[in-house]
Amino acid sequence: MKKNRREEEPVTFWKSAVDMFSALLLVVLMILMLFMLNVLENEEYTDYFSKNSDREETIIDHEEEDITIVNDSDKEDIGSAGGGGDDGGSEDGETSQPEDGIGIGDQDLSKAAVYAVVVDAETGNALEEQGILFELYNAENTRVVLNTYYPEMIRYEQFTTTADGSFYLPEKVNLGTFYFKELTEPVGYDKAEDTSFILEEAYDWSDPYIVYIPVSPSKNTISVQLTDSNTGDGITGASWKVIAEEDIVTVDGTTRAVKGDVVDTIECDENGYGESTELYLGKYKLQQKDIP
Repeated sequence: MKKNRREEEPVTFWKSAVDMFSALLLVVLMILMLFMLNVLENEEYTDYFSKNSDREETIIDHEEEDITIVNDSDKEDIGSAGGGGDDGGSEDGETSQPEDGIGIGDQDLSKAAVYAVVVDAETGNALEEQGILFELYNAENTRVVLNTYYPEMIRYEQFTTTADGSFYLPEKVNLGTFYFKELTEPVGYDKAEDTSFILEEAYDWSDPYIVYIPVSPSKNTISVQLTDSNTGDGITGASWKVIAEEDIVTVDGTTRAVKGDVVDTIECDENGYGESTELYLGKYKLQQKDIP
């Protein structure tokens, strides 16, 4: 009887165990490989984040540097608020200052803002009077005409005081020598002499160059002629008191004499003529002191 082939092969259990161990080892290797890949991926991510963080900081630093540059440029002319270029000129030798830029922190080193104040030449007090007119001239005795452009172009050939007795030039002017010429006299004051000033450095609107224009209070004398009514000859030996008949106050607010004050005495000469010193404008009365 022929034996079955299957029955002749011996049964082995160790081969199955080897196969199972190989499969388990393969699974473990796959797990290790996945773990290593995960670790490598995390390291690359960390490096990428670190590199991008450094790049972001660099960009911020660069932006801050740009901001600093912008702030520095603010110190130059970055806008126009007045000023007129060549179009500001006029006939008869009149000139106009170049365009004046005004911006935040404006520091144009070639121009200066000018603020003028009319003051009493004796006290230094400002004359609070509106409407005193001036013209501006340069060192070549050429009249300077200035302009503003917003909201519309305005040409300034003359400059007038406000209620506090002062005025700004409407735009900055180039450095150099200038003088103000007064056109109208304040009430109770004589016409001012030409007031010169020299601009040697830049001045901004917040801290302008100040020009004080001194004007002298007007004064006059009182004359007396004493004569004989019969012969018409002068009578010597007389004198007179000059008395303030009201408070004498000049436009700058200074009280020069109080009502009733004796402000002077007039002495008549051999011809009977006498004259007071110069007195501030106001009302006075004469009272005979010495009778010949």
